[in-house]
Formats: sequence, C-alpha cells, structure tokens
Amino acid sequence: MKTRFMFIAALLAIAAGVCAASDSPPKTRGSIEEFKLYTKCLGVSPVVEYRSQNAEENGLKRKEIVAAVESRLRSAGLHQSSFFEFSEGTVVFLPHLYIHVNVIGQSYFVLLELKKWVHEPLSGQLNYSQTWRTETSGIHGTSSRRILSSVRELTDQFIDDWNKVNKPDGKCVE
Repeated sequence: MKTRFMFIAALLAIAAGVCAASDSPPKTRGSIEEFKLYTKCLGVSPVVEYRSQNAEENGLKRKEIVAAVESRLRSAGLHQSSFFEFSEGTVVFLPHLYIHVNVIGQSYFVLLELKKWVHEPLSGQLNYSQTWRTETSGIHGTSSRRILSSVRELTDQFIDDWNKVNKPDGKCVE
C-alpha cells in the first residue's frame, strides 16, 4: 500500500513538473485579454486626432502622426487598408485604433484605444466601445521627435498585445 502511494505521489510530482516546464503559450480563449483585443485577425484602421495650441512651434503635423502609426501597423501586417477615408471625428464601425495626441505648451499627452463592437448579453445591445487603452505624457521641449517616439512606442505596445491574443503561435486564432 505504501509503495502504491509513493508511486502515485511520484507520478503526480512528475506531471506537475512537466506542466510547469511547458513552453506553450497560455490559452487566451475566454480571457479578459481576448475580450479587449480579439479581432479575428482583422486588422485595424488608425483614426488620428491631433490637437495643439502651438502647432507651428513644435513643427508636428497630423499627417506625420498618421504616417508613423500606419507604418508600424503595416510592418506588423495589421493595417486595415481601406477605401474609406476617415475624417477627424468620424465614427468608424470597423475595429480601429484611435490615437489622440494633445500638445499644450511644452507638454504632451498621447492616448491609444482599440475600439470595436461589443455585445452586452443582458440587454442584448450591440455597442461600439473602447476595449483596450494605453497612454503616456511628457515634455517635448520644442521638438516633435519625442512626441512621435511616444506614439511609436505605444503603437508597438498595441501590436505586441494584439499579437499575443490574435496570433499567439504566429497563426491566426479563429
């Protein structure tokens, strides 16, 4: 009886060690990360809003922000190339990455949000909502390089988080 108990205990210890040592990525089905970022590998369209009291002083233009974000999304294969042209303030009904840059004096604030359709089962309503968000702020001096660097860093953070949920093994999760 003791031998049998020791054998079972040894098997359980080995099984626990094998599970702990497994290099497979954690499953995301049903997780909060999946809710926030899952788009069924459908790319995102960037929607950029740029506000600045001193636009001439720092030299930053909205088109530079758009180019920086689109470049990052394209290189990751996430840019939803569309034939739609989204003007500032337009509501978009596809998953989109909303980028808000606000510059006041020598300080700046950058916000990135993933917005997509969300079904609320209790009410049965379908609503367009922000499901993922990150932000940063800082001081830029008189150069736009620091602001664009922050936009790129946050876009890279979004891409990394999006890939963990939509392509954990390098392939789309269906």
